[in-house]
Amino acid sequence: MEEVSCDICGIDKTKNIVSSDKFNIVQCQGCGLVYMNPRPDKRLLGEYYANYYSDLKGHYEEERLYKCRFKERLDAIKKYKNGGRLLDIGCGVGFFLQSAKERKWQVSGIELSSLSADIARSSGVDVFTGSIEDADLESGSFDVITMWHVIEHLQRPSGALKKIYRALKKGGVLALETPNMDYYFKFKADKLNDVLRREHLYNFSSRTLTRLLENSGFTVLNLEQKPSGTDLGGMLKKYGVKGYLVKHLPFLSVIREPLMRFRGLLGQNEVIVAYAKK
Repeated sequence: MEEVSCDICGIDKTKNIVSSDKFNIVQCQGCGLVYMNPRPDKRLLGEYYANYYSDLKGHYEEERLYKCRFKERLDAIKKYKNGGRLLDIGCGVGFFLQSAKERKWQVSGIELSSLSADIARSSGVDVFTGSIEDADLESGSFDVITMWHVIEHLQRPSGALKKIYRALKKGGVLALETPNMDYYFKFKADKLNDVLRREHLYNFSSRTLTRLLENSGFTVLNLEQKPSGTDLGGMLKKYGVKGYLVKHLPFLSVIREPLMRFRGLLGQNEVIVAYAKK
């Protein structure tokens, strides 16, 4: 385990949010960033993720819902960039890359899991196996870089964002999604021990994510809190619907959009989606 200071403001004055025998979550008293401290070092994280990605069954069961969400994200990206080179960091088995490729983007990915990276490559896309820290990214080479539920896993988000900034062309766009700490404080304050996950080294609010992006040189184009796009599958499975039904029932993609709008009206906005420009 290793001790770290705040990745946004650099100070180490914190208060405890969650303390357990598994992990300790603190909040910076300077800027409000919530993060794990102490936390596993790089070696321990590598061992954890080797097991984390060993079973991809649930991921495939919700493929239809993932692709619905990625269609929305690509539509949003189109407002700022309409084609060119796109890099997806943490591309998993390549669902998003496949969706982008169908829209004529020139796609490539970075994926930590060798199993997931091999599956993504089998669909005909270029994927580097490793972390963003290990990848050799040429300056000014991408029009769009995406990170869907990745930034909360990084050991040093500020360093990764600066590397991404350099890799983008002038006017290039970064798009990312991450869990919404504002939602957890508002609706799950008495259950933080359950909802804050041990693999999430950082937990962002709209305010702390905006500050981190701006500190890294980005101009925030849009940042909004939204319901999670794949929760429908998880909800159905929790209530006894078999996984293969979640995968194959065509009506899921039809009812998903109105359900997400309804949950948004109730304030059940579990994620932050942000678009920022170099």
